[in-house]
This record gives sequence, structure tokens and C-alpha cells, in this order.
Amino acid sequence: MKLPKENVELFYKLYHPLLVYVNKKFNIVRGINSPEDFKKFPIEEINKLRDRLYKHPELINSFVV
Repeated sequence: MKLPKENVELFYKLYHPLLVYVNKKFNIVRGINSPEDFKKFPIEEINKLRDRLYKHPELINSFVV
């Protein structure tokens, strides 16, 4: 799937805040409390959040509400 440019920008604007939200719900990675914290962690840790989001897509709706 290829997004239009304006949607790509929106995706990247919202992706890390969404993963922070997932982390707050499930306490998966200690130390990730803001989008800026992602710079401190290896991709393997961040992928744990992504994987949990994929298992619980309903979190997207609760995030945007």
C-alpha cells in the first residue's frame, strides 16, 4: 500500500504518539513515555509496541477519540 504524500506525513506525525499510547496501556517498554524517548531504544524494543498494536487494532480508535 502506498499512501499519498499528505497521508505519509500524517502517519509519521501520529505513529510514535500512538505507540506511546500503546505502551501506556500495556507497560511493555519501561522508559518510553513520549515520542522523543524512541531515540533511546533499539528497534527491537520499539517493535514490541508495534506488534502489540497489530494484535489490538482497536487501540487506534481509542487513541483518536
